[in-house]
Amino acid sequence: MGGIARENGFRALCIGGMAEHAPALLSLWPTLTIAKAVQLVKAGSSAWMKEVTDKNF
Repeated sequence: MGGIARENGFRALCIGGMAEHAPALLSLWPTLTIAKAVQLVKAGSSAWMKEVTDKNF
């Protein structure tokens, strides 16, 4: 998820992880809403998981 953040112009300061969720502390630009950042991370991580596992997430 750090790479997804970097690709979209913000930083992942800390990322945790559990089986069903991954809490994250993100550093965002003032013009980027929290909702948009979450949308970008979720879309990017879902695409990565599909690529790695060949399953839809």
